[in-house]
Amino acid sequence: MEESKSISIVATSNEIMQAGIISIINANPDMKVAATANNDVDLVRLVHEIWPDILILDIDLPKIGAIELSRNIKKLYPPVAILLLTNRTTKDCLIDALKTGVAGYLLKSVSANQLTNAIRALCSGEAVISPNIVYDFARHLRYTGTEVNLDEIMEPLTQREKEILNLASQGLRNKNIAESLFISERTVQSHLATIFKKFRVGSRTEAVLWAFQNKYLTSNELP
Repeated sequence: MEESKSISIVATSNEIMQAGIISIINANPDMKVAATANNDVDLVRLVHEIWPDILILDIDLPKIGAIELSRNIKKLYPPVAILLLTNRTTKDCLIDALKTGVAGYLLKSVSANQLTNAIRALCSGEAVISPNIVYDFARHLRYTGTEVNLDEIMEPLTQREKEILNLASQGLRNKNIAESLFISERTVQSHLATIFKKFRVGSRTEAVLWAFQNKYLTSNELP
């Protein structure tokens, strides 16, 4: 019996970029590209015909803006997870994209591994934001959760906790983190719970933002 694959549509007018994305995705046995589009009209038609799991959308697709296009597609086809590829890291652009229902927001310079990890995460219902964008966003956004002074953390992060936090900041799921560190998913969950407790946060997004702002993570650590 053939293994179930996630189905993607790639929408970009850049032929080189399109070919690279197709090659990366189709090299993985659990995913494939079902169609491509280079304009908004063809894209909407293909989404209607195929109902893909993932729509990989270039923010520079011509004619109608990618943000408005994302909004329209999500209204018509709510189950489709949109992964927006961008070269814009401003907080306004990120916020506008998230408001439309975009589930993933990655830089066009993303690595092959990051792209495939992002697709798997989106298929599992997770949201994915490029760590470089998170870092830039964190620098301009004051964290509004429970304030914790570094000196108030009774125990510093262990080396293993730092490794897990760094991998989590790259958008890796617990399974991928476990595989990378040769530990169990349960162990990853346990370490994350400890990190949340030390930082006094309730999610990995909050933990990553807090870590960037308090220099537990830096841009130099990002891939």
